[in-house]
Amino acid sequence: MQRSASVESGGRPSGLIQSADRALRVLEAVGEVEEGVTARQVAERLNIALATTYHLLSTLVHAGYVVHLADERRYVLGYKVYDLEAGLRRQLRVTPATRRVLRDIHRAADAPVYLALFRDREVAIADVADSPERPRVAQLDVGLHEVPHVTAFGKIMLAAMEADVRHALIEELGLPAVTRRSATSVAELDRELDGVRRHRLAVEIDEFMPRLACMAVPVCDPIGRVRGAVSVSVPSADLGPRRRAMEAAVRLGAGQLSATFR
Repeated sequence: MQRSASVESGGRPSGLIQSADRALRVLEAVGEVEEGVTARQVAERLNIALATTYHLLSTLVHAGYVVHLADERRYVLGYKVYDLEAGLRRQLRVTPATRRVLRDIHRAADAPVYLALFRDREVAIADVADSPERPRVAQLDVGLHEVPHVTAFGKIMLAAMEADVRHALIEELGLPAVTRRSATSVAELDRELDGVRRHRLAVEIDEFMPRLACMAVPVCDPIGRVRGAVSVSVPSADLGPRRRAMEAAVRLGAGQLSATFR
């Protein structure tokens, strides 16, 4: 089994297992296309030899993470991927009681609701409650988010960190300008986070996406540690007239969710 070089040309960290890295990238490539992909498409997309691609796909098929549709000569995701998703949801503490609270917030706030949980220095959206009338923002679906300085739930996480830890993370991630309203100054962001800590509320307007506003409140464990955040999103123009009702719904729901961290 080969190990990748200390530092690859793409800036990957040292110590990676090359074959495992390739298998994961093949799995991602299979999942990106709704109708599935051929082995040649995967090979061309990832710049991997076709023979190697077949070996990687065969391994994933044997493990149950990929299914080979022989008649169509295409590969699609297998049932084991669902097992991984279910495991992730268990680890993220998404329970029926959690979902009931999120649905209650959704009805009270009349807006899509996002439960974000913090894992070390990462923000993971664990679950979303929405409806056809108030759908989730596609860019805020379940998964990891890497620009915490421009999202309301990300600001909750940053505000809860010690200054040295926060600044180290900012140095690593940077402060990219996602929109023209995004904060790109550490000093400016620190001032805003001071207010987030005081009010236990984060709001962003047009920072993550134009014409989108989000509001978030921390979710804490029994000893007061911030473990995540519950947030809602609305069109920016709707925030002013709806802010009071939305904030009341989110604060109430955050308190109920905090009670689940035992």
